[in-house]
Amino acid sequence: MTDATVTSSPAIPDVALAELASIFGLGEVREQRYLADGLMNANWQVDAQAGVFALKRVTDVSLDRLVRNQRALSSLAADDLPVSAPVVTASGSLIAEVGGGVWCLFPWVAGTHVRGVDLSLFQVRSLGAELGRLHEGLGRACDRGLLPATSETLTADVTAPERAVEMSERLSIAVREKGNRSPFDVAATVALEQRRALLDQHADRRPQDAVPWGRHGWTHGDVQYRNLLWADGELSAVLDWDRVG
Repeated sequence: MTDATVTSSPAIPDVALAELASIFGLGEVREQRYLADGLMNANWQVDAQAGVFALKRVTDVSLDRLVRNQRALSSLAADDLPVSAPVVTASGSLIAEVGGGVWCLFPWVAGTHVRGVDLSLFQVRSLGAELGRLHEGLGRACDRGLLPATSETLTADVTAPERAVEMSERLSIAVREKGNRSPFDVAATVALEQRRALLDQHADRRPQDAVPWGRHGWTHGDVQYRNLLWADGELSAVLDWDRVG
């Protein structure tokens, strides 16, 4: 977790925070700090008698899916993979329902978020290796009955390059005719032009059928720089396992 975008609000109500501290056995809470980096769920850094933790209020994942993913995450942590294992409540649960919300707690992991374009080649290779290990770990979680078994064969939608170009041109026309030249409109126009150029250069490398080659199985589902923590040039943790799929 990173302190780079810590802000003082919004705050967890004192009553709810005290109940969460009791459920998770945190002891006295000295400080809470809201983390503004999260895009979907709300996150806080909590400094308590028992240590420093990341407290997440989950708002965009169903309860059964959340519990399933938390169990898989515990399995990954048991395999000594770079994740932050969820803290278990006094009753043995991986989640707590308090104040009308659903909460998860994790030990705080030091590190910073580094954009993909800023990674060194060593870090890129390291990240690829760790993601491979994590995928294998999810496979073991599946074997342990913590995730549903995957089918022997999978199919995937493969968009034809011509259709992708058509969609891109349609969006560009909409921006040009209906936009107001806002910074967003300008950025969208540039991005669409770049994508058409990439399609022109690499369309011949697209998959030729709907059946993926090679092995398949469970993945993190949302590997992007906000969910990766780096410390001293090494990957310290892969965060936010809400999109396992």
